[in-house]
Amino acid sequence: MNIDAYKLAVEEGFEWLTSKALTRWMLAFDGKSQLATWVTPDVAVLKTAHGGQPREYADLPWVGHGFLAIREAAIDRVRPILEDCGEFLPLSCDDGTTAHLFNSTATMEPDLDMSELVLSSNGRVMGIENHVFSTAFPDSLSAFKATGFPDGVLLFTEPAAAAITALGLRGVKLVRA
Repeated sequence: MNIDAYKLAVEEGFEWLTSKALTRWMLAFDGKSQLATWVTPDVAVLKTAHGGQPREYADLPWVGHGFLAIREAAIDRVRPILEDCGEFLPLSCDDGTTAHLFNSTATMEPDLDMSELVLSSNGRVMGIENHVFSTAFPDSLSAFKATGFPDGVLLFTEPAAAAITALGLRGVKLVRA
């Protein structure tokens, strides 16, 4: 039995957030709470693309596959969908606004025999290209990381992906993982 999970994907033309702390977040977001040690980082809002094209405002600006950023204007709509599976960490944007970074404190064990793995030249598992889960997701689960892959993608259950999509927020989309 394969269970569908969803991941974040870029919607072209919308704002991105970037930070020098991104690598630290990738290593720290391992299914454990970060609230006790979180220091609100400064992030840059990328309002123009490389060619100078302006980017549109994003409720959910792109940060990367492993992170969901939520602007202050959208947090009250997204929080009820995800709050049982994680925490919302504040970000200080260089445009004077506030955003939040969702840190999932839930993990699920992927089926490594069925998943499409990314392997190093010596055969070490570096990541998962196509996630397969053989265990049904608990009803309370909305978002999670794959156990053992803290720097991997943030995943969403089908009901959570549908609920977030139904909000009509702009910036990222959810696609099958």
